[in-house]
Amino acid sequence: VAFSKNKFFKMLLFRGSLLIIKFYREIDYLVDDYDNLSILPIEVKSGKNYYIHNATNNLINIQNYNINIGIVFNNNREVKQKEKLLHMPIYYSMFI
Repeated sequence: VAFSKNKFFKMLLFRGSLLIIKFYREIDYLVDDYDNLSILPIEVKSGKNYYIHNATNNLINIQNYNINIGIVFNNNREVKQKEKLLHMPIYYSMFI
């Protein structure tokens, strides 16, 4: 059974951590980052092209927004960080 964006949305909504309703341009979710007074952009990717996320890159690189990191959840089983983007397996989403 595939973990869908809707299930992820319901989890964020249930936990009360959703800042802005989903789909800001191509970014799936923006979550409130209380500790850094910023937002946490999150994308949920299911295909093999999980490394393509131009909208998230553009948002993170806007200096005035003070975004420290973005997360891309995918079906890959490895955790990788490339600059300000953290790629994580979808099952890690329960720890947000």
